[in-house]
Amino acid sequence: MIVKLEDSDIQVIELGLGTTYISQVTVSKDTQSSGIAFSNHNDGKIHGDEIIIEITNGKGVALYIRSILDLIKTWDIEGTEEPIAEIMKALEPMLKFDKEEE
Repeated sequence: MIVKLEDSDIQVIELGLGTTYISQVTVSKDTQSSGIAFSNHNDGKIHGDEIIIEITNGKGVALYIRSILDLIKTWDIEGTEEPIAEIMKALEPMLKFDKEEE
């Protein structure tokens, strides 16, 4: 569910409760999906209260995956340390920044 924090305009996406619907979206005029929409509605329509994360390239995907892995690492889940380390290593080539991006 997408909710606003009390006394704030900050929106929070609560995943894992079965109340938030996720779909791919096309943010630009391209036909290729370029984002992930989080919505409280399950009808496939845009209502204006969705949160959309636009991911424009492979580096964006790698950064998104890395942030999820960093989150999982904060939880004490037995047996996840090695698989997470392997995935992080596999993401390294995609995360290298060009000198112009630094």
